[in-house]
Amino acid sequence: MGAEGVRGMRNIACRKSRRRAFSWHAAVLACGALFVSRPAPLRAGEADSTSATTTTERICFVFTGSRASELESCGCHELQTGGVDREAYLYEQLRKAFPHVVLIEAGAWTDPFQTPNERLKTDYLVKALRLMRFDVFNVTPYDLAFGTTYPLQLIENGVGRLISANVRSRSFDPQTGTTATKALFAPYTILEVPRKDGRRAVRVGIIGVTHRESLDPTALQRLRSGSRSKFDYEVADLADTLKATVPEVRKQADYVIVLAHVDRAAAMQQIPQFQDVDLFVTTWNIQAYRVLLPFGKTTLVNTGFYGRYYVHAITDFDGDNRPLRVTGEMMNIASNGTTEPAVVKLLDEYREDTKNLTRQIAVAMEQSRFAGRSQCISCHSPAYLQWTRTSHNLAYATLAQKNQHYNPDCLGCHVTAHDEPDGFVDVMQTGHLVSVQCEVCHGPGRAHVKALTAMMKPDTSGTVKRPPTTADYPHLAMGTSETMCLKCHVKDHDPNFNYERDLLLVSHKNQQGPFRRQLAASATSASLAMNPLAPPPVAPRPVSAGPTGPPEPAPPPSPALSPKQWATIK
Repeated sequence: MGAEGVRGMRNIACRKSRRRAFSWHAAVLACGALFVSRPAPLRAGEADSTSATTTTERICFVFTGSRASELESCGCHELQTGGVDREAYLYEQLRKAFPHVVLIEAGAWTDPFQTPNERLKTDYLVKALRLMRFDVFNVTPYDLAFGTTYPLQLIENGVGRLISANVRSRSFDPQTGTTATKALFAPYTILEVPRKDGRRAVRVGIIGVTHRESLDPTALQRLRSGSRSKFDYEVADLADTLKATVPEVRKQADYVIVLAHVDRAAAMQQIPQFQDVDLFVTTWNIQAYRVLLPFGKTTLVNTGFYGRYYVHAITDFDGDNRPLRVTGEMMNIASNGTTEPAVVKLLDEYREDTKNLTRQIAVAMEQSRFAGRSQCISCHSPAYLQWTRTSHNLAYATLAQKNQHYNPDCLGCHVTAHDEPDGFVDVMQTGHLVSVQCEVCHGPGRAHVKALTAMMKPDTSGTVKRPPTTADYPHLAMGTSETMCLKCHVKDHDPNFNYERDLLLVSHKNQQGPFRRQLAASATSASLAMNPLAPPPVAPRPVSAGPTGPPEPAPPPSPALSPKQWATIK
């Protein structure tokens, strides 16, 4: 997806929809999951028959990555996962269940699109990661979006270490005509995890790398040209970097972990060269594999994305600190889970701070291309009344109910023209553009209204004649397209969206109050098989009729909220 489309709606799923096609790598993954003997995964608090010995030491490694500055799921539907407040609580439970828990961020926690809201979200994410007491951070170019010193905030309280073996700064000397490079952070770190039996601590070597071919060229171009990141960098070859670094770390560590921002398929091609690596952890875009995959002497782990999941890899070590086995899996961070109060407070502070991000309207209202719904009523009253019965009319109110009505990530799909210089700013300045109005589907309407107003002046007899549709004046789009609807109705936000069916719900021909539940077909075994996690659709409500009388009339239309009513939502 292009960068402007990414930023346009700021949809979580839409902006990160660069999935790669299914390949032979996926087949290898499936075969590995089916045929490689692997112990059953352990969950927090569970014991197993092989763990209770006096000479073994157990460490629970937790991996996350590709957060892209996300703090919480948007809450568009109940199946979404994620939220740093719930994530923090889960880690506290893991610390109660295991003697040693090591939290590791595999990279790309920052969204490279340098908007004020992305900076604000990243600031709060950094605070949340510090509260969760992460131990190691792999730094990718994305994480330098706000400058090379910005990641230092993660470790300012003395907890955590920053590593990056192949991301380096680059500077040009005009006097000598040469380019010099230097490392920004240590290429690896060695953690010493104490043993409860008093023997030598388990030494864990962790290397951080980035695969330059897995980086998004469009995002990198914006990163290099952004006003907040006046620096240049280079990413050295991943394979060459690991060939030089892994043997060095192996000499110092009992257990070697590689954190790699890399496509998992590319990682599977690299792993055979590095059998001295115990865990190879990948984080890239929207890939999410739930199982740990044995790959020779190495175990392949994938972190998931957007803070929706974490992966735990539980490793047992013998008395000489040799790894005995590793078990684990990817865990969902349930949207209805228990929250950690300190992080809940952070999220509340973030929502309050979004109120200060509201833009000033770029042009005077009378010069705006957008007229607002009130200008449509006189000529299109049936269509307007039908619109008031749709959920589009309530789109802004749903944000206000969740205290997200200042959040730029959400406003793009709940108001009219939020990303346009003459569109929605906030409810006080541009209350006439709240919710998903006529001009979202039919285009800017001020020129249309202005021309018709001039053409429909009363004649000498006082008669007003409406010009024919063939007259020469600015016309609006009569229909919509699936592409337009999918800007907001993406699977992550609306998993049950069906363009052909749901278009009927907002069609002006449907005067019966078109909420989805009234037109949804009954659940079938086929539809449930396609999406077993989706809630079953509700059958249409039957229309009751007396023995001889007509059906009950449709309920009266619900009026649109007035600007004064919108102004009360603060």
